[in-house]
Amino acid sequence: MPNNNSIRMNLSKFSMENEIRLLLSVPQNQTKAIIIFEGQDDIKLFMKLINLNNTYLFESYGGKQSIKDIITNRFLNENRVIGIADRDYETQEIDRLFFCDHCNAEMMIIGNKDFFEYTLFIITNQFLDSEVLRNIVLKKLIFISVIRKLNDKNDWGLTFQNISINGILQKTEYHQLTQTIHVINNKNKSNPIDEKRNKEIKTQIMSLSENDLLELTNGHDFCKALIRELKFKFPKSKKITSISSDELEDYLRTGYQKEHFTNTILYQKIREYQDKYKLNIVY
Repeated sequence: MPNNNSIRMNLSKFSMENEIRLLLSVPQNQTKAIIIFEGQDDIKLFMKLINLNNTYLFESYGGKQSIKDIITNRFLNENRVIGIADRDYETQEIDRLFFCDHCNAEMMIIGNKDFFEYTLFIITNQFLDSEVLRNIVLKKLIFISVIRKLNDKNDWGLTFQNISINGILQKTEYHQLTQTIHVINNKNKSNPIDEKRNKEIKTQIMSLSENDLLELTNGHDFCKALIRELKFKFPKSKKITSISSDELEDYLRTGYQKEHFTNTILYQKIREYQDKYKLNIVY
C-alpha cells in the first residue's frame, strides 16, 4: 500500500482547501486526482477500492453539501477534483460528483448478493438465502424509508436522530405505519407527521415496487433491522446476540473488496470519467 500521504484527514476545512490547491499546483500531480468524501468512514471504505498511487483522498468537513460547494465553487472546472458521496434521495446529477449505488454506501455493499451472503455466513456460520433475508428486512423498513424520502423531498424538517428501529419494528396493537409515525413523532413533537403527511406517505407506498426498496432504504436503518432479525433467528448464539449494528457495518466495510466494487454502476462511471480525462482513479 502507498504511504499515508495519499490520505488526508484530521485537517480543518480551510487547511484542506489550501492543501488541495497546493497539490494541484505540483507538476508531478498533473495526472493525479483529488477525491472528496463525506466523512472518514467513507475514506476507510474506499481507500482499498481506489488507486492510491494516483489519488489523494480528503474528508469534506461538511458532508455532501460541502462536497458540492468544493466542486462547483472552490474548484470549478478542475477535472482532477471529484467527489464520491451517498445518493440518499438526491435526484439532481452534478458534474464530477459520483454517487454510491442505491441509497448509500452500506446499501451498495448489501446490494451485492454474493458478498452479502458471505458476510451472513461469517456472522452466523450458516448458509442463508441472502436475497430472502434482505427482502424481509427491506419490507419491514418500508414505512420509515418512505418517510425519509418524503421528508427530504418536501423539506418537512423531521429529525431521525436517535430514532429507535426496535421501537418501530416491535409488535404493538398499532398498524406498522401507525407505529412508525408514533415513534418518529415522539422525536418531533413540535413538527409531527399530521394527517395530510400521513396521506402522502400512504400514496407513496402504494406506488412502490420491490425494486425501489434498495434505493429508498437507509443503510444504517437496514443494519439495525438486520441485527434485530438475526437475533430473533439465532437467540442462542452469543456472537450474534452480542453484536451491534455498528459492528455489523464494520464487517461490511472491512470485507468489501475491489472485486465487489467493479460490479457497481459507481465503478463504471468513474472508469468512464478517468478514461475521458486520462486519470487513473480505479484499477
